[in-house]
Amino acid sequence: MSVLLVGLPRSGTTWVGKILDSHPQTLYRHEPDRGGALRDVPIHAPPDATDSYGARIESFLQALPASRDARVCGKLPLFPKRYLPGWRFTAFKTSIYLDKATRGRLPIPITQPVSRINGAPVTVWKSIESTGRAGLIARCASELRVIHLLRHPCGQIASILRGEASGHFSDDCPSSEDWHLFAMLCDTPQAQRHNLDLERLRAMDPVSRLAWRWVLFNEKAMDELDGLENACTVCYEDVCLEPEAIARRMIDFAGMEWDPAVEVFLGESASSGTDAYYSVYRNAAREVDRWRERLEPEQIERIGRVVEDTVPGALYRESFHG
Repeated sequence: MSVLLVGLPRSGTTWVGKILDSHPQTLYRHEPDRGGALRDVPIHAPPDATDSYGARIESFLQALPASRDARVCGKLPLFPKRYLPGWRFTAFKTSIYLDKATRGRLPIPITQPVSRINGAPVTVWKSIESTGRAGLIARCASELRVIHLLRHPCGQIASILRGEASGHFSDDCPSSEDWHLFAMLCDTPQAQRHNLDLERLRAMDPVSRLAWRWVLFNEKAMDELDGLENACTVCYEDVCLEPEAIARRMIDFAGMEWDPAVEVFLGESASSGTDAYYSVYRNAAREVDRWRERLEPEQIERIGRVVEDTVPGALYRESFHG
């Protein structure tokens, strides 16, 4: 059994991924598809292209437990695991901290000596690159459970703009001007449904383009995952307001029993006062409507006009009218 947690950048996937990682039976892999590891599977691939890409996706999934890339298997914080009893967890944790202390400049081998004495771990793959191909991946791997994390468009866009303004991203161009990405999105049925093409997108203001990016990726995922027993959509705001209830549902969906360790992490991570950009420790309830402080009224209005008649936007329609 394995789980794919997928969502757009700045949708809360890192925090929710760590909620799943806090369970003692999960083997967490942080964005293993980043940097082109699945470059031969287009990010806007149609859901019925299983014959073309099924073998590649299956191979990728099977290789995840064996990954020893510190960036992939060593995302902090680290949690004790049943499959790493005694010295095994100490060895794993030590190798990760040594790699981080040297900033990866020294060839330090990452040690993760998995033991199956207490049962096989459940691999959790967290991704911000595979939202547009989530439907295809769900169909290629019947043993995979796909959780699509959806965040309010204003919250996601406000976080993107904040990150760009503070220099947190290494991209050469703003997200609103990634024309290669927009060109791919224009090839999707969702773009055709909304009569979108690249010329029309270029004529828009940056915030409206970001809103359409939110719509097209999330609508594609929701369309293609709809009706699949091994997939579900979870709203980030629900996790913020009811962290334990939603975490229990996700743990159950992943085929695992609830563990008190998850509750401990929820208590620590959802009530912190930090405002660090990449931190998984923050005041979760406050994050729900934080975008109202960070966006101008006209930006909120533009986003609302774009999303209100779309599949994902329907879930947030009331928030633009009160």
